[in-house]
Amino acid sequence: VATKDQDVVSLAEELRLAKSYFYLIETRFGADYTFALNEGKGKQESRYLPNGALLTLLENVVKHNAPQEGAAVQTTIRVEEAHLIVANTRRPLSGNGPTLGTGLDSLQKRYTLLTGQQLQIEETDTNFEVRLPYLTLTD
Repeated sequence: VATKDQDVVSLAEELRLAKSYFYLIETRFGADYTFALNEGKGKQESRYLPNGALLTLLENVVKHNAPQEGAAVQTTIRVEEAHLIVANTRRPLSGNGPTLGTGLDSLQKRYTLLTGQQLQIEETDTNFEVRLPYLTLTD
C-alpha cells in the first residue's frame, strides 16, 4: 500500500514512457533489440507502479544483453491482472564480469518500502523475467 504523495505513477504513464524508450533504442540499435507490448484489458489508469520502475527494467535489458549471431534481444511487456511482466531473451554481453545488480536491487528496495512485497524474478539460461506487482494507493 502506498500513499498518493509517494513517488508512484499510473501504469498508463509508465507504458507511455516505455514506448518512447522503445523508439530511442530501436533508433540507436536498429533491429538488435525488439520490443512487444501486450497491454491486455483493464483500467491502466487505476493501476500504479513506482515511477521509472519499467524504465529501470528496460535499461537493464540493454545494459546486460547484446544481439548474438544476428539474433535480436527480444523483450515483451505483458499487462496482467495483478502484475506487469517484463521478459527478455538472455544474450549476455561477452567479456563482462559479474555485475553489481544495482538497478534491480534498488527497484527491489523501493518495492519493499512501498508495499512490503518482493519482485518475482525468474532466470534461465535463455530468458529473464520480472513480475512487478501493482501498487495500491490510499488516501
